Amino acid sequence: SVVANNKLYVGNIKQNGTVFGDRMIKSPIGKYNLLPSTNFIDVAVNDGDEITALEFYKDKLLQFKKRKVFVINTSGDYEFLEDTFDNIGVQRQCQVTKTPIGIAWVNSGGCFMYDGEKIMNLIDGKLGTEEFQTQIASNNWVISDSDIPAIGYIKSTKKLLVAKDVESHSIHTIPTMWQYDFISQGWAFIQRKQKVQTADAIFAPSNFINDENGDILWYSSVGGHANPDLHNIYKWNDSPVTNVGGSI
Repeated sequence: SVVANNKLYVGNIKQNGTVFGDRMIKSPIGKYNLLPSTNFIDVAVNDGDEITALEFYKDKLLQFKKRKVFVINTSGDYEFLEDTFDNIGVQRQCQVTKTPIGIAWVNSGGCFMYDGEKIMNLIDGKLGTEEFQTQIASNNWVISDSDIPAIGYIKSTKKLLVAKDVESHSIHTIPTMWQYDFISQGWAFIQRKQKVQTADAIFAPSNFINDENGDILWYSSVGGHANPDLHNIYKWNDSPVTNVGGSI
C-alpha cells in the first residue's frame, strides 16, 4: 500500500472471498480507513503476475509486479497508465525505497532509479552481474534471482544501502552489501556488517526501515537461535566493524 495525493492505494487485494492479485483499490480523499469496493483499478489483468509493491513520486504511482513495473499517472481526476517496463520487477516491498530524487529498487539485474520521467540502472558501466560473469567475483553484483534483497535510503549521507538477501543465510567470503553515493555516483562494497556480532556463520536479517531522523534500522538474529540476546535491532553507520564468522 501507499498514500498518494491524499488517497490510500492498496494492491493485491481480496474481495468477497476472491483474491485479485493484479487489482488495486483506493480510498476517498483524506479517508484512508475507507476502501469502497467499487473504487478498484485494474491496470494489467490476467498476465500471470501479481502486485508485489507500490510507491509514489511526483504524481506517479509505481506499481511493481514480479516481472514488470507500471507507471500510473494520478495527477488528474482519473488514473491512467503512462508507461510499462518489462523484466525489472520485484518479489517484495523491501526491494523498493523512496528518496528525495526518486524511487529506487533492486533485483538481480541491478539497482534501478525512477526520477519521475525515466528509469536508469545505477550499476550500468560500474558493476557486473552474475549473468555476465564466468564466476562470482568480489567486484560484482552478486544478487541472484532466488535472493530477496533489501534497499534503504540514508538521509544524513545521501546514500542507498543494499543487502543481498533478507532470508536466513550464511556469511560469505565476498561482500554482499553495497552502498551507492548520490554525490559521487560511486559504489562501495561492504562485508559482514549486517549480521549479529557473533562468530556464528548463519544469520537472519530483516528489511530496512527509517526512524524519525532518516537513519536506517534493521533487525538481525543468529539463524534459528532461541537465545534472545542474539536477536537485536541495529542502527546503520559507516564505521568499520570486526565481525568474523564461523565456517563458510
